[in-house]
Amino acid sequence: MLRTTERKSMKKFLIMVWWILAALGGHAQENAENILTNIPYYPENVILKDTYIGKRCVLDLSYPAGAKGFATIVWFHGGGLTGGEKFIPGELRGKGIAIVAPNYRLHPKVSAAEAIRDAAAAIAWVFNHIGEYGGDSSLIFVSGHSAGGYLTAMTGLDKSWLEVQGIDANRIAGLIPFSGHTITHKTIRKERGIADTRPVIDSLAPLYHVRTDAPPLLLITGDRELEMLGRYEENAYLMRMMKVAGHKETRLLVDSLNHASLRLRQQEDVIQENNRFLNSLTDALGEGVIATDAEGRCIFMNAEAERLLGWQRDELIGKDVHETIHFQTATGIPLAREECPMHASVVVRHVFRSDLDAFTRKDGRLFPISVVSMPIFQGDVFVGTVAAFQDITERKRDEDFLLATSSRLSALIESLQACVLVEDEQGKVVLTNQFFCDTFRPGSLTNELVGSRAAEVLRQCGSLMPSPTAFADLLERLLHERAPTMAIELPLADGRVLELDFVPIYLFPAMPQAEDCRGHLWLFREITERKQAEIEIRRAREAAEQANSAKSDFLANMSHEIRTPMNGVIGMTELVLDTDLNDEQREYMRIVKSSAESLLTVINDILDFSKIEARKMQIEQTTFNLYDQIGETLKSLALRAHQKGLEIICQMAPELPAWVVGDPGRLRQVLVN
Repeated sequence: MLRTTERKSMKKFLIMVWWILAALGGHAQENAENILTNIPYYPENVILKDTYIGKRCVLDLSYPAGAKGFATIVWFHGGGLTGGEKFIPGELRGKGIAIVAPNYRLHPKVSAAEAIRDAAAAIAWVFNHIGEYGGDSSLIFVSGHSAGGYLTAMTGLDKSWLEVQGIDANRIAGLIPFSGHTITHKTIRKERGIADTRPVIDSLAPLYHVRTDAPPLLLITGDRELEMLGRYEENAYLMRMMKVAGHKETRLLVDSLNHASLRLRQQEDVIQENNRFLNSLTDALGEGVIATDAEGRCIFMNAEAERLLGWQRDELIGKDVHETIHFQTATGIPLAREECPMHASVVVRHVFRSDLDAFTRKDGRLFPISVVSMPIFQGDVFVGTVAAFQDITERKRDEDFLLATSSRLSALIESLQACVLVEDEQGKVVLTNQFFCDTFRPGSLTNELVGSRAAEVLRQCGSLMPSPTAFADLLERLLHERAPTMAIELPLADGRVLELDFVPIYLFPAMPQAEDCRGHLWLFREITERKQAEIEIRRAREAAEQANSAKSDFLANMSHEIRTPMNGVIGMTELVLDTDLNDEQREYMRIVKSSAESLLTVINDILDFSKIEARKMQIEQTTFNLYDQIGETLKSLALRAHQKGLEIICQMAPELPAWVVGDPGRLRQVLVN
């Protein structure tokens, strides 16, 4: 009969085998599960000293809902201690056991041995906390693939790593490394400058720590042809040496589990490739991307987020996103988490979109963002969020400028004493003013017209015209020609008169193209008073012209009537001067003649001016001797010049013709004047 300790060991070993078979065969009963992500497994004081620990040293936990006393598997991912990402193997989920998937720090950021320290800290966290979730701390198994298998063996066989964490490694229910190194890991050898083909067994090799009292050990590896170089031999040698040391619970599974080892390796390769692709994709988006866990701590950010926020990934990973970059509104008012539209507990599980929020850079500068935040669920369990955001500082500046410009334009249009209607390229009203409403639709407001069909609104305007049909034809012609047309007079049925300007709106007015048309401007001005003033002015001008014509006719007639007796006076004076007169009488008669001639000249001038105004001036066309005419004219002036002590001399160019055709009287009038 087996002893009690042997019976317990056998039970643990059977659990290990059952877990392997369940994982590979999928025959276990499916159970509901709860999932928690990115739980830090180092104390807070350690995390605060090293941001890289805060970023990498977290774990995910999946455990059966409502269950008690269940077993737990700690699963370490592979990646050569230089890469990889935590994941919960899908084959293990829903099997009634808990799965813990830790991340650990990677070479070359830290020495490869630090990964063993992190693995021990993660295992210690499970021992200290799994009971809080209903797990049995006596049924904790440790497993992992490749580099994860190496960490499994090192933490379980070298007791010193867990002793630092206050845990006895022998408390582990079982060690199940998949295809792990049992010699010193190749990355550690690379750190030391040792070739990959040169095996080393030292304190950092599981083989170095072979011992009798180690936990049950199930070594899983593929055969020589399918495994990575030397892995089969390493694991076979470890099994042999464990048995030589007296360990009775070491098993090696090979051929029957080849496909499991290969599938795990392929799965980890796919995960690493997907992670690289995801990083490249998010870096190429041109948008900042931040992912958080369920508690709001940053677990991922891309290069654009680094540029926009001024934080490096290693600095922000592990920090509370709300408290670090979203703790104030766009206007600088402090914003508590529970009032935050993006991070409050009541909204964090819903999609959030906003162009009104702002993030705070590391240097304290606040900048407006356009953000979309999406919740992440694993099944029905909320595990975090991912947010994509853009800096919209330039867009906000442009929007403010457009708003200010639009406000000024609206104020200008409202102040115009003209009816304004603007339609877009779809024929809908986008802008009008109150003057338009008061003129065509009394009692309505401008916002009531916005969005209406412009054609219908203008058709209603036509009801004020004497001929609505003619107005509709005019509108159709303007829209068809689509050319700027100004000052179209529109008489209204009530006697008022409007003037219409039609202006098509083009993106490039200097080079108008039909495809660039973005609507039309209709502007109506009331010109009733101007038209009335034009009529009054025309009537006044006509009356003045009539009065002036009457005056000219009167002067023309009067001048003729006066000139006739004056010619008689001059003629009779000349006859008297031809008689015998004494000197005194002759002098008197000369004065009479001179005065009569002067008066006749004035009368002739008045007559000529009147004829000009009356458009009755006529120029004679007769042949006369130019020299004789000029000589006779100067004779009449010579006497007056002599009386004033002047001398008149006439010199004519020899090339002037003697005989010309014209009006000799008008020539004499010009010379005398």
